[in-house]
Amino acid sequence: MALDKYNGFVAGDILPAENVNSVDPDNIESPVANEAFRIIRTNENGLMPSELLEGVDASGMANVPGGYNASDALLISTDAEVLKTGNTYTEVRAFIVPRGGQFRIKFEIKYNNGVVYGRIYRNGVAVGTEQSVSAGGYVVKSEDIAGFSGGDRISLYLKGDGAGVNCYAQNFRLYGTKVSAFSAPV
Repeated sequence: MALDKYNGFVAGDILPAENVNSVDPDNIESPVANEAFRIIRTNENGLMPSELLEGVDASGMANVPGGYNASDALLISTDAEVLKTGNTYTEVRAFIVPRGGQFRIKFEIKYNNGVVYGRIYRNGVAVGTEQSVSAGGYVVKSEDIAGFSGGDRISLYLKGDGAGVNCYAQNFRLYGTKVSAFSAPV
């Protein structure tokens, strides 16, 4: 089978819906012997909901070639509002990236009765600047963070300044431009 059947997509690429609408997941022809496929149903915008990441083993994604540079090109998002109450950091949204590099990560936070803090984590370790809001409605926070590898989990964590503080977040979004895995010929 010719590779062009897959329109040049490689492991780790996000496939547009039109490439998989008619695929029978129990009967997939592979251009490479023993190649595994995983099909994930996306939402109406072609994005994978973060709820699907629970228990995902992304260790096999670490060798996907290429990477990303931070830009304003949206890669994936989970926009629904989430509520978290309490004064300890808790993961509320997450993405697993197929390739490493630098990403622009944006989210909106607000509170209703205290100061709310949001922070970006990589694989459970804080890597972003602690962001906060203490007045009004939603405030957009944006940060460019480098050093990600394929298979890394990028998470948004929230906490309040007191046990009863309601912390709200929405529009958790990842932006970047895929760069080639190959350098220019010399």
